[in-house]
Amino acid sequence: MVGNKCGDPFNPPEEDLQADLKSEEIMAWMNDIKCSYPQEIMVEVNISKDTMFRRLRQLEKGGKIKRMSLDGKERIPSWLEPRIQHLWSRGIKGNAIRRMSWYLVVEDEGQKS
Repeated sequence: MVGNKCGDPFNPPEEDLQADLKSEEIMAWMNDIKCSYPQEIMVEVNISKDTMFRRLRQLEKGGKIKRMSLDGKERIPSWLEPRIQHLWSRGIKGNAIRRMSWYLVVEDEGQKS
């Protein structure tokens, strides 16, 4: 038999399962804080850089998160305001924040919080 239940001949089924679990961990983390940047996700979820970016692309394609950019923005967007004090306390300020890629949880309009 070539491949596995997911149709990927390069990854055994147990690796697919581990990848799904990492995606769930990322979403659990993201649902708690609503927006994050890759380095923070990598540390908090304890995931390798390559795996993290694969999972982020998968989640983005699935419509669960979206990638945001602050490039050219003069003001702090409302979705980032709750995180600013935390970022400043970690020494992340100004242009460092602006240059980061940000991932934002896409709110499911069918769910009520």
